[in-house]
Amino acid sequence: MISSVSSSSYDKTKDPRFLAFSRLATEGSAEADVTDKNRYSMSFTEFCHDLEKGEIVDSQNAQNNTYNNSQSQWEFRIKESLVSKTNSQLGSEVLDIIKKAYDLGMVNNDNMLLRSRAIKAYKSSI
Repeated sequence: MISSVSSSSYDKTKDPRFLAFSRLATEGSAEADVTDKNRYSMSFTEFCHDLEKGEIVDSQNAQNNTYNNSQSQWEFRIKESLVSKTNSQLGSEVLDIIKKAYDLGMVNNDNMLLRSRAIKAYKSSI
């Protein structure tokens, strides 16, 4: 198990959860439809909690999972990153976490990590 996020010896640059989170959280950040209201993704703590819990966060996103359509793009981006060049095992772990985030519906059809408000709206609607 990876060290707790709050641990004093915690190094986020070696945590595949943080590396996956940072990739997903910044995906689409240059898109014109990002506004002040939806600019911020879920927090890293929420991301880790939802991954560990392993339950569907948004069933529509899980059902419309677009990971397979963007898998080669993610693989290229991770392999070209410093992470993969220095540690291929870490790169594989990051890709596995990104896929799990898609599987749990944490990523929308635009390949963007769900925003906190979107998650709250979805949970209150069910």
